[in-house]
Amino acid sequence: MRLKLQRILEQELGAEVLVAEDGEQAWEMFQAAEDIQFVISDWVMPRCDGVELCGRIRGVEDRPYTYFIIATARSEDTDFVEGMASGADDYITKPVNSAELLARVRAGLRMVVLERSLALRNRELERALIAASQMQQGMLPSALLLERVLEKTGLRVSYRYEACESLGGDVLGLAEPEEGMLALFLGDVSGHGIPASLAAVGLHTFLQANLTVTHDPVQLMQLADHYCSEEFPSGVYSTLVYLRLHTRERVVDAVVAGHPPLFHVKRDGNVARYHASVPPLGLFPHKEESFEVTRLKLEPEDRLIAYTDGVVETRNQQGQFYSEDHLARIVAAERGTSLEDLHERIMADVANWRGPGQPIEDDVTLLSLQLEG
Repeated sequence: MRLKLQRILEQELGAEVLVAEDGEQAWEMFQAAEDIQFVISDWVMPRCDGVELCGRIRGVEDRPYTYFIIATARSEDTDFVEGMASGADDYITKPVNSAELLARVRAGLRMVVLERSLALRNRELERALIAASQMQQGMLPSALLLERVLEKTGLRVSYRYEACESLGGDVLGLAEPEEGMLALFLGDVSGHGIPASLAAVGLHTFLQANLTVTHDPVQLMQLADHYCSEEFPSGVYSTLVYLRLHTRERVVDAVVAGHPPLFHVKRDGNVARYHASVPPLGLFPHKEESFEVTRLKLEPEDRLIAYTDGVVETRNQQGQFYSEDHLARIVAAERGTSLEDLHERIMADVANWRGPGQPIEDDVTLLSLQLEG
């Protein structure tokens, strides 16, 4: 029977066929060969039967997909179910009919080609996602830039960024549009995955480019709103907080669009909150007068803290949100720590709220500014 099957497959399909006397020998051949596309196995065999052989092959994860047919004289429905439950792709009864065998093998080979084509595309997509993730990371303000800002302005800037997937939808940028001026923005594009990430990259690039044209809060937000309305896919929008710091006067102009409140943490630990004055960008056109600019005066050791809703909308096992109030208590209690330690404390507290072993559900970004004494 083995020789007959070998001759049919070699003559009719031009296949290279390896022949084993039992399941154990077949398993050894499978391990030694670089690529086995197809296995036709008897069910009842000494040392290792067909069901066990199929289970072993399915347990190998670092090999291309192998199509598996079990051949047996059994014909009961329960036998069919058991064979397919082991991971077999097809089932053929003995004595084997040559025409039926060839038809099943040809159909299986089409599946093998499709599986391997998809695997190749998935690997290419994975490489592309890695490259895109690296590009997103490269858009974040560098440590060198933050150090230069501190030296020039006395303003310490720190952030923490964690995406819930390989690509994130949060937007964070810093620019020095002119001497004596510092601009920062933190945004959150709705949704997850590739669509949100592509929209976030586009918005980041748009904001960074337009900060060379205007740093006026109202004009910039209007431009950003128009961009989101025109360029984002239907139903996608972005929240955004924009901060313009006059470095000599230590004055901050802030606009919050659909974003969680901006925290102003005073030296004495009091926390003032500045809520959004307009809905998120890209939902519908905003008029110029609708953008409310809040002017803040920073005193030595004052802090400004902005964050995306991935922080405050983290749920615990009872479905309760972490909440702005919870975050406000943490930033007040940690008033004397460094910004980096504050971020560590917040992230640890959010993880504890989420519960052990629970992954983050949304992108998380923290942005903190402190005027040095």
